[in-house]
Amino acid sequence: TDLGEKLINSMKLSHLCIASGDKDFVPLYLEAVAKGLKTVTIAASETSFSLAPEIIELSDKIIIFPPPEKKRD
Repeated sequence: TDLGEKLINSMKLSHLCIASGDKDFVPLYLEAVAKGLKTVTIAASETSFSLAPEIIELSDKIIIFPPPEKKRD
């Protein structure tokens, strides 16, 4: 998180992409939002175990990985 905050403040970024839905990343998301960055979250599932409600609120886009398998006829 500390490195992420340093990068947000020292580089010209347009997006923050985190492959975790853990609420420990909320401060990093708040910093990104304050700087006007778009936020993308990649999580294992939509359950609260993998994707904290706070992260859902702060995310511009959420990608569930792996994507659900297509059902075949």
